[in-house]
Amino acid sequence: MFKDYYQILDIPSTATDDDIKKAYRIQSMKWHPDRNPGQDTTARMQDINEAYNILKDSDTRARYDAEYAKFNAAKYGRPESRDEAKEYDIEDETLKEDIKEARKAAEDYVCEFYASLKKDTKKAAKGAWEEMKGYLFAALILSVIGIIALAVSNREPSSPPSYETLGTTSNSTNTLNLPAPSPRILSPQTTPHDKWKDQTFFNAFSLSIPNTVEMQTKDSPYSQQLAQKGFSLQIDDNVVIFNQKGLGNQNEKARKQYCRIMCYYDEGRLGDYLKRDETEVLDEEWEMILSDMVTNNIGSRSRLMGTFSKEWVRVNNANAIMITYRRTGDNFDTTIPVKCKIVLFQDNNRLVQLVLSYREKEANLWADDFEQVLRSFKWTN
Repeated sequence: MFKDYYQILDIPSTATDDDIKKAYRIQSMKWHPDRNPGQDTTARMQDINEAYNILKDSDTRARYDAEYAKFNAAKYGRPESRDEAKEYDIEDETLKEDIKEARKAAEDYVCEFYASLKKDTKKAAKGAWEEMKGYLFAALILSVIGIIALAVSNREPSSPPSYETLGTTSNSTNTLNLPAPSPRILSPQTTPHDKWKDQTFFNAFSLSIPNTVEMQTKDSPYSQQLAQKGFSLQIDDNVVIFNQKGLGNQNEKARKQYCRIMCYYDEGRLGDYLKRDETEVLDEEWEMILSDMVTNNIGSRSRLMGTFSKEWVRVNNANAIMITYRRTGDNFDTTIPVKCKIVLFQDNNRLVQLVLSYREKEANLWADDFEQVLRSFKWTN
C-alpha cells in the first residue's frame, strides 16, 4: 500500500526542507502519547518518522516524488483508475528499499522512545531523544517535570509523568519571516536587603535569595516524611528548590503557607539553545511547547484559571521567555488561587528554568520579594 507522506505530515508536496522539519516537529508533539492519554499512537508515530526519514533526504525524496506523481495520476485520473490507486504498488525497486529502511528505523526509534517513557530517570528520558536535539527543540529533562509537580500547594509530589517538555534551539524555523521580537526590559534588582544572600548555582548563574525561604534538602524532616509516604523527591544535581522558611522542620506556621522558588539547570552542546541576547517569534510551535510546560507545572490536582501570557523579557543583559498564569489550589480549590511564573533563560549550551509561585492571598509576603529574585538573575560567565 502506497503511503502519502505529505498527507501524514500535513504539508503540500511543494514543501521546503525547512517546512518538512517544522511539520515533523509539530506532528511529533501532536501525537506524543502524553498528549493523547488512553490512545495508542504507536502506529501514527511510526508513520510520522517514516515519512520524515524519506522526505528529509533529497535523493530519497526525489525517488518518492516520481512515484508520488504516478500515484496521484491514478488517484485523481479517470474513475476506473481510482480503484487501482487503492492497490497501487511502488515500481521503483530502490525506493522500495528506501522505504523498508525508513520503516525499520522508525519502528526502532519509536520502540526505544516508548521504552524510555516507562523509566523514571532523567538519563533514560534523555537517551531516547538525544539524537533528536539537532532538529527538535532541545530537551528539558524529564526529571524537571517531577520537580515542577511539587509546586502544587500543600501536597506531596506525585510520581513524575512520563513526558519530555521541549525547550528551544537557534535552528527553529520562522516560516513567516517575522522580525525577532524586542524583549521588555526589566530593571535590575532595586531593593537589596541586608539579610538576603547572593548565591551562585551550578557555576553558571546567580540569584539573590530572601531570608524568608530555605533550600529544600533530602534529609530534612519534611523530605523524610515524604519518603516514608513513598514519594521519591526528584532533587538532583540539576535542580534546586526553596520553600517557605520552616517547612523543612514541619513548622506549623510554615505548613499553612505556600511559596516556591525552583531552579532547573541543563547544560548541553553549543547551539542547543538560543544565545543569551537572541529572541525568536513565539509562534504556534512555541504555543504548544509553553502550553505543555504550563500543564505539567500545574499537575493533575489543579487547573489553569483563565489563560497564560507569554513574552520576551530582558534581565541584566539576559533575554528570557516569561510565562505568567494563575492556577487553582490543591484539589481544584478556586478559593486559594496561586500566582505562577516560569522564566526560561538560554545561553547557547545552557538553560535555566526558574519557577516562582505563591498564593494570591499571601502576596504581601512574597510578591515583591519574588519579583526582586527574578530581577537579580545573572549569568556568571
